[in-house]
Amino acid sequence: MSIQVLVVEDDADLREALVDTLELAGFDYLEAESGERALEVIAENPVDMVVSDVNMGGMDGHQLLEKIQQTQPCLPVMLITAYGQVNKAVDAIRSGAVDYLMKPFAPDALIEVVKRYTGTQLNEQDSVQPIAEETSSKQLLQVARLSLRPTLPC
Repeated sequence: MSIQVLVVEDDADLREALVDTLELAGFDYLEAESGERALEVIAENPVDMVVSDVNMGGMDGHQLLEKIQQTQPCLPVMLITAYGQVNKAVDAIRSGAVDYLMKPFAPDALIEVVKRYTGTQLNEQDSVQPIAEETSSKQLLQVARLSLRPTLPC
């Protein structure tokens, strides 16, 4: 099973850097250049996590977080920004964001948060995936993976 991360960033170069980082870590990704487009992508595709810039034209990251919380409160959303304000970060976490990263950040910081909230292995030597052929075994593995995710306020 692959993990699908939606990257929402209006700066094309930064969006490319973020998806390259995710791809190198083995994640699948979808892209959106705006909060409005992100909501369309989420409605059309299964997504395991959203990584969104805060400062975008139109709908900003905080507004996107609010909309996602209304429709999919268990979908992890991480906000990233170059303009960090402690009160905005606190508000975002209180509103349901799983994390709030300040740009620039190390690629490992992004990967660590995505792994934590998608239930993927944090330890590279543990990244061997079990083989399951029976439908019931696959379902059991899915339940086990979901139980490893940090609890989100749903």
